[in-house]
Amino acid sequence: MRQFVFALLIAGIVVGGYWWYGASPANASDSGELVDLGTMQQSPRSADQKPQPLASPALASPALASPALASPALASPALASPALASPALASEASLLEQALVRLSVRLAANEPAARDEAQRILARADLPKDLRARLQNGLLQPGESPQPQPVEVVAKPAVVEVLPNDLPTILVRLGKNNAFLHTVDGRELARRALLLTASMSDEQAIPIMTDLLERCMRGPIQKQDTTAHEAVDQLIAQYRIRADRYICDPANLARARSLTVGNGDSLQAIAARFRKEGLQVEDGTLAVLNRIHNPNAIQIGQRVKAPVDPIFAVLEKRSFLLGVYVGELLLRVYWVGHGENDKTPVTEFAVADKIANPPWYAPDGQVFAYGDPKNILGKYFIKFSNPSYSGFGAHGTPMPETIGTMSSMGCIRMYDKDIEELYKFLPRKAKVLVRDSD
Repeated sequence: MRQFVFALLIAGIVVGGYWWYGASPANASDSGELVDLGTMQQSPRSADQKPQPLASPALASPALASPALASPALASPALASPALASPALASEASLLEQALVRLSVRLAANEPAARDEAQRILARADLPKDLRARLQNGLLQPGESPQPQPVEVVAKPAVVEVLPNDLPTILVRLGKNNAFLHTVDGRELARRALLLTASMSDEQAIPIMTDLLERCMRGPIQKQDTTAHEAVDQLIAQYRIRADRYICDPANLARARSLTVGNGDSLQAIAARFRKEGLQVEDGTLAVLNRIHNPNAIQIGQRVKAPVDPIFAVLEKRSFLLGVYVGELLLRVYWVGHGENDKTPVTEFAVADKIANPPWYAPDGQVFAYGDPKNILGKYFIKFSNPSYSGFGAHGTPMPETIGTMSSMGCIRMYDKDIEELYKFLPRKAKVLVRDSD
């Protein structure tokens, strides 16, 4: 009998403890609410709904001893978070944490409904990353490894280079050739350099602008590179204004000599007198360099100058640019074409003759008079001489689309308006240098 009574007493203690523990605040929220992980919302517990005891059949299931309970998800430090031991279990974070623990236990027990619920929760776009990772790992079967979590790459802010605004630094940054034409920063530096020369006098600006144009001439420029062409055209246009105003100023006698127009004089006669002094000029040269638009309208007593420095031309094959110099300063820059398959030799020519309305002597021996549709020379031909090369020169073209390409039989092709101007002022015996600079 004593043993029977003692057994009843023990059973009563166990049963009372069971219900007391299941209804204690440690196993239910203070607010009497349940958490639905699928919606991340709290729902009121009905008056007749009892708290779920922790000693439920699922917890007593052999599944609790399965390897899934040893998965990294259930052993995660987050499950041992201080938040679970915090007195504020009524907070939303604590409620969600408890709900996740319960769902993890059900997943460990391989409940199909739990797996469906977990998949539904994972479909939420606003699910926090840590909860997503724990649910994904909780869905793993025994023996599976957790999926690596994507590493969030934080893009470093772009470093914006500050471009210089002082001319010496800009000129250094531009380099020695036209590579700057092929980059946004390079073209911006060239624009700034040109802008800085705007406040300078012509005498100060022209040497700097000559230097900029020489850099444009050195290195490749393809015909289809319209951005580079536009940058060069802008520089050429602004330079021409300066050159006409300074180099072609008849009152500017720097590096020049002058003669006075006498009775019966002509520009041809004055040019002949300059040549006797060793200055290679022609009447057209004097007209351009003295801004004489009508050679027949010169006045007695008018001063006409001629440069003491030589006039010469430089063709840069890779850029398809031809520059004409008076001494060290550029006077003109033109776009040109030249020989296909590199037929224009890198050498030094001299102007041998200048012919208006020239016939064309084709390679096969045929001769086509000026005006013949098969004559490819145009209205003007400047003939070159060289001890090793013959048949070369500069001329216009009925095919302006070939300017900027290697398409001729070796001669320099020019736009009609450009060859007309060059024909006028480039004197006989002037040198024409052909280069292939990088």
